[in-house]
Amino acid sequence: MSRLLATGHPVGWFCKRRQEVLEEAKKTALCTHGHPEGVKGAQTAALSYLDDRMKKVLTRWKESVIAEDD
Repeated sequence: MSRLLATGHPVGWFCKRRQEVLEEAKKTALCTHGHPEGVKGAQTAALSYLDDRMKKVLTRWKESVIAEDD
């Protein structure tokens, strides 16, 4: 299991766009993080998870396109 998923960043899993991740991570962090740096940390972690997930999706897409050419 991903460490980020284990620490509670489903925002990066459910959102599909970077701006959406930033907005939703801020909303979810405001109730528990009383400092702007805490919110930024939550946004950063959620973006990291999104980027990792999207890289895997892109890799799978590229592999399927290459397989079709064979």
